[in-house]
Amino acid sequence: MNRMQSLCLRYMGIASVALWVTACKVPEDPQVPDPNAAESILPGITVLQNATELDTAQAAQPSQPFSLCNLESLDNHPFGAEPYYVPATPGNVELGGWMGASAAGELSRSPMVILKQEGGARTWTIPITYNTPRPDVAADRGIPALRRGGFRVLMDLSTLPPGVYHVLLGDGIQFNCDNGRRLKF
Repeated sequence: MNRMQSLCLRYMGIASVALWVTACKVPEDPQVPDPNAAESILPGITVLQNATELDTAQAAQPSQPFSLCNLESLDNHPFGAEPYYVPATPGNVELGGWMGASAAGELSRSPMVILKQEGGARTWTIPITYNTPRPDVAADRGIPALRRGGFRVLMDLSTLPPGVYHVLLGDGIQFNCDNGRRLKF
């Protein structure tokens, strides 16, 4: 083997190790896709999301209402006139709709479902990923950003205590959008 081949093999070995180490490194701060970027839509992808309980101080923080949202369906069925929705399978529930932000003409950078236990002081949040194009909503509301504001989220509610929950959409926990939806399991 000549000197050039030896150097090439050495550099390929170093590059392979560097690639392997980089690929195995766990990011310290997960990257959140920019909801206002066109490539943030992931059509058809519904990822199971776990509910995270807010501590008492977080849950007690006052929030401001905004109205740029619609919670349209649970388990692919439209909401009806019932006082609350009872899922067929209480462990995992799919929620769908669209959401803007508290700031006019934008999408929320921290969209979430907020579940407030009725008759109790407990509150849970579940992150939302914009993954369903909604040109119909953008055209109806005259807000181009809403074209990317649709979502479907599969929520794991198996750790929540049984009861009735008020379901809100949130722009973080500081702002909420309320369609009067309730869930019982």
